[in-house]
Amino acid sequence: MEPSTHNNLKKRLSKIVFESSLIIFSVLLALVLNEYIGKMKADKEKARALQMIKIELNENMQILNRWIPYHEQVIENFNTAIKNFNSDKVTDDSRMFILKLMPNGVIQEMVSRSAWEALQQSSSRVSLDIETTFVLAKAYRLQELSVETTILNFINIMNDRESMKPNNLRETLYLMRSSFQELMAQEKNLVFVYQQTLDELSKSE
Repeated sequence: MEPSTHNNLKKRLSKIVFESSLIIFSVLLALVLNEYIGKMKADKEKARALQMIKIELNENMQILNRWIPYHEQVIENFNTAIKNFNSDKVTDDSRMFILKLMPNGVIQEMVSRSAWEALQQSSSRVSLDIETTFVLAKAYRLQELSVETTILNFINIMNDRESMKPNNLRETLYLMRSSFQELMAQEKNLVFVYQQTLDELSKSE
């Protein structure tokens, strides 16, 4: 092979190797950039999701702190009604009699778990570490099993025909008072758990 032909072949091979290397580098660079952009987006979504959770937990805690003094007063109203109870002097029907003891109803606003449910639905895009997920799941599960369930029990009592019968009013008053006492204990415990959860989230930032 003539030297000129050999040199031309060598140049072409060098060019092919260079161009191939450039293509491989470009592909790898694109993959790295895509992964970096994806991670930045995921981190941004995670930060936004946690911020919404914090806002929701703080709002829930404020709601419970407004419930507690009202429920303390309602319990006192039930105590007075039970102490002075005389079925012969009850002129209202049972439901109306009970409603007068809790003039603002059982609650005025409900605690929420919308941010937590939204986070669970977006779990394929937003990934939390196992410790954070556990702490949040524990707080929201307690909310569901305590105050949310007890409030539903109040609704069931008020809609129960047997409980609302005049001859069962005294027993219903005891039941309602007991339920309010249980609810208030749950509220105080949940406020403590909310604060613990917020503290844990702050530590993990």
